[in-house]
Amino acid sequence: SRKKSQIEIKSTGQMLTAVGAFNNSYWVMEMSRVVFGIGGESLAVAQNTYASAWFRGKALNMVFGFQLSFARVGSYANFLITGRIFDYLKDTEGHSGLNALGWTLAIAGISTILSLFGAIILAFMDKRRSRILGQGLGEQEKVT
Repeated sequence: SRKKSQIEIKSTGQMLTAVGAFNNSYWVMEMSRVVFGIGGESLAVAQNTYASAWFRGKALNMVFGFQLSFARVGSYANFLITGRIFDYLKDTEGHSGLNALGWTLAIAGISTILSLFGAIILAFMDKRRSRILGQGLGEQEKVT
């Protein structure tokens, strides 16, 4: 599905960032953030498409609010946890700075893989919804 492929792009970008950190390659890290951004923005469009297909009226407004809120909570949690993971790996595990950074970014990439599993589940649920209602995402009614 569209959402699954966008999460795959996002996961690839995150893992390339970790590879760039392991190899002390700033340009690889910069290019991987471009790949990550392409996946992230496209993912937002796919999420809105799914939300529009599943919800109407006030429920749709609430779902859009939840999407934005959870994205912000995830960013905040990332800011709180990432530095602590880096410090733990550098101090406790004895990794060098670049090695600790690479492992920190690789651990952060696990969340994108978890998102991929969520997207696969959502794709099955949406396929079931489409079969029950007899319509696909491209066949939605117009909201006026």
